[in-house]
Amino acid sequence: WVGLPIFARDASLELAKAMGPDWPLLLDSLRPGPPTGVDALMEEKGAQSIVCECGGWCATLPQKYRENGKLVARGLRNVMMHFGMLEGQAQYCQEWWRGYQETVLCDASGLWVPEPHINFMEWYDQGTLLATIYNLHGEPEQEVRAPSRGVNFGMRTMPATHVGDWAVFWGAVRETLR
Repeated sequence: WVGLPIFARDASLELAKAMGPDWPLLLDSLRPGPPTGVDALMEEKGAQSIVCECGGWCATLPQKYRENGKLVARGLRNVMMHFGMLEGQAQYCQEWWRGYQETVLCDASGLWVPEPHINFMEWYDQGTLLATIYNLHGEPEQEVRAPSRGVNFGMRTMPATHVGDWAVFWGAVRETLR
């Protein structure tokens, strides 16, 4: 497990890095192009903004939800130490992986069966088998594979798929920052 992803524009990298050692994956903003919504408002005021990803639906179960709340709180406390709002020494990742999100879609309808060895936020090579979609006769319809070297930070948890559904949210890493 390498940590959790943060979506951040280049202007917000300092804030993203200040979240601390639990947040090593820094992905480009969710929306390409000029900032909109909260991003635009914050940028207009000269402030930084980020979006922290904590794992989707499967992370809303009570125990994981509490763990994620503590993780975010620890990150925010680290941010406040980084910016001198609280006393103490902020902690940082030894390195950050900067990249972008690739959304892998289902090309088939059927039953989603993830590979048992695939874990959240671990590194995989391009082409690694992540899951298989089977038809109603038990025959494979699609092998879902890693689109590039990177990390899985979101995998569908519902067993039924339809063509066009999202299958995997993938963090494609293009550079390492120190």
